[in-house]
Amino acid sequence: MTETLFDRRTLNEDEKNAIKECVNDTIECMNQIADLQEHMKENCKALAERLNENVVDDDQKIKPTLFTKMAKAYIKNKENIEKSKTEIDEVETALQVVFRI
Repeated sequence: MTETLFDRRTLNEDEKNAIKECVNDTIECMNQIADLQEHMKENCKALAERLNENVVDDDQKIKPTLFTKMAKAYIKNKENIEKSKTEIDEVETALQVVFRI
């Protein structure tokens, strides 16, 4: 059997307790994330069903995953704008410093 990190290290009681606390906090966070994801999924599904009530053509129906994709695209776009602003500021500062503009 392969020796692990914890076979080679000796942890005192405080360190062991800190690890236990961290693992328990992580488990709690992961459970909360799972609950939030389930809520989000149910929300998207309910809205899609409501919006699709009178739609007979399947090609015209909105899929619940569309809302998640829209949210991710919105966040990514916002991050890209912020990144672009930072890069432009950096270039402007460099021009000011180098060329005394």
